[in-house]
Parts: sequence; structure tokens; C-alpha cells
Amino acid sequence: MRKETKIFYFSNIPYNFLKQRPQQLYDEWKKNESFEVFYFEPPNFNILLRMILKKLVYSGDKNILTLSPPISFLISLFSCRIKILRYLGNILQKKSIFPNLINNNLKRFLNKESTNIAILSSPIWEPFINKPDFDIICYDYLDSVIIHSKDEEYKKKNHDLILKSDLIFTTAEKLKEDVFSISYKKDVLNVSNGVNSHFFQENKNLVFKNYKIGTKKVVGYVGAIFEWIDLDLIFESAKSLSNVIFILVGPINGENKKYLRKKPKNVFFVGQKPYNEVPAYINSFDVAIIPFKNDGDISESTDPIKVYEYFSLGKPVVSTYLRQLKRFDGNLLKIITNPNEFNKAINYFLNEDKEQYQNERKRIAYENSWSNKADLMLDAVKNKIK
Repeated sequence: MRKETKIFYFSNIPYNFLKQRPQQLYDEWKKNESFEVFYFEPPNFNILLRMILKKLVYSGDKNILTLSPPISFLISLFSCRIKILRYLGNILQKKSIFPNLINNNLKRFLNKESTNIAILSSPIWEPFINKPDFDIICYDYLDSVIIHSKDEEYKKKNHDLILKSDLIFTTAEKLKEDVFSISYKKDVLNVSNGVNSHFFQENKNLVFKNYKIGTKKVVGYVGAIFEWIDLDLIFESAKSLSNVIFILVGPINGENKKYLRKKPKNVFFVGQKPYNEVPAYINSFDVAIIPFKNDGDISESTDPIKVYEYFSLGKPVVSTYLRQLKRFDGNLLKIITNPNEFNKAINYFLNEDKEQYQNERKRIAYENSWSNKADLMLDAVKNKIK
């Protein structure tokens, strides 16, 4: 790829939040000296407030960019689901008032002498990323649009972004099918999620002090504890497996906080932890879980990063039904459909897991490295450059 090429990744997640696919890809791409890469944080009211209060924690990386507060506010207004604000935002858009402001704000990062490539991981950016400002427009299609918003305007942006994109990356076969249902001529490449196995191995022995395990077995989960997590399933299992400790690592949203009052004594919420501590928590698990609710969109369209993170340390996994995980079902991972199967699968792995299965999980994680994923996407982009 030529020296003057620039990649602009328009993310759906702030860089310093839970480390997910956007941050991992950016970290891999910035190692490549043959092009320059920029990471645009998503504009939203939370970031705006922290900017105003001067409490936004930056990574120190000059290429991680947050739009100016007025521009952030305008995009937030346009993307807001509150009816009155959305109505106001739509009026402004029709009058071409703030799309032009936003486009001009973005253009200050562009170089007309460069090959400028935009990769969007959220439809919120769609109205503001256009040709000829960018030579190539790509969509990193991460999840079903329904998971993030039931707003018809959001769905429309997703539809328009699919049509606008020169190249689309999907994380699951169902998302690829969704793209072809809109346009069967689209250039689509399925690139599943991954893990940095070396990072997890290097940090698995860090010491943490949140709880004392003792001699008890541990069942654990790492990730956001939001509305798609089946806490009822976890609590019922914990009541049945009273000699097992259940550890949940990650931020919990307001809707689920009410569950804290009725949790069994052997369930521990330890909150969100720095990313370098995550491997040590996973390493303390005897069995890792992915307890998503039985939701059609999530079940069919999600490729959870956590399965690769669990596998990187050889951990057996019990998951509710996820189409993308069917390829691992058996001795490496068990997919369950009801609470009785959940407990049975946990007990199986607590007593029957073998070293050969642990090694096979580690091999799968190593093959699904973020480095490989980033290279695969970069090669596809190279082929688009004329």
C-alpha cells in the first residue's frame, strides 16, 4: 500500500471503553508504517459531557480523534432517539445546515494528495461520509442493526450505508445474508472476531484482590452486563450449584442493576476492569459462560469476542444458542437451550475437561488473531485501490 494512503476508522465505541474489535483493529493497523490510520471516536452526549468537564481520558495517541464539541453535539442531536431532538436534527439535515459543518470538520483531516479510505463501524456516520471526499468507503458490519436500535431512521442509515459502501466486512454469516438481501452485487468479506493470544498469555498471572476463591470451582463471564445478558439463568444456576462461585466481570447498566439486590450469595459482580487484568480473571475460571438471552437477532448475528478470549487460555465454554458458535459445539464448547442443560454442561466441564481440548482451544484462538484479521481486511482494501 502506498505511503500516502490514509485509513480513517469511524468507530461505534470510544477508544478507552471496553476493548473491542474497533480498538483491536486500529492497534494492529497502526503498527504498519506503509500508511497512516486515524480512529474517530463516536460522537455522543456522554463524550461531549466529559469533554466539557475536561475529564475525557485520552490515550496519548495523536491519531485517536474526537470531533469538536459543537460538531459532536450536532451529530448526537441528529442520532438521538428522543423524538423532539430527532425532529429538530432532521430539519437541520434537510436544510443542509449541519451536514456541511460536519463534512468541513472532517475534511480538515483529509489530504487531497492521499488515497483516503473510510471504514465505518456504525450507521450514525453514514450521512457524513461520501465520495469524493473518500476514495473507498467500507462498512465494518459488526452486529444486527436491531441489537443497537429499533429506530427506523437508524435502520435507514444502515440500509443506505450498505448501498454506499464499496466493500463490506461482516462478522457473521447472517449479516452477510442481510447485506445480500439489500444488494446481491455487493462485495462482502466475512471476517470473524479474534484475540491477541500473546497478550492473554502474558497477563494471565496478574494478581487481583476482588474476591478469594479458596478451593471452590469458578464459573465466570467477562463483558458488558447489559440487557442481552440472561441474569435469571445465571442466578438459577448459581442456586443449584451452591458450591461453585460465579464471577461476572464488566460494566452493568441501569436496567440490570436491580438484579444486584436479589443475587445469590455465590454470585459476585466485580465491575469493569482494566483490559490488562481481564486475562487474569479469565484464567481464574474453571468454566467460562456466554449467557445471552434467547433473542433472534443476537442469536443469529453475534460473533462474541469473548469466546476467542476464553479459548486463548484454554477455557471450556458454555453458551446459550449462537449460530456463529455452532462450529465449536462438542468437547470445546457446549451450546444449551434451557436451564437444565446449562447446569449439566457446566458440571460436565468442571469434571471432564481434558488437556487435549484445552490445547485445541488455544490453537483456534491463535489462528484467529487480531493481526490475521487486520491483514485480511487490509488486503481486501488494497485490492480496491486502483
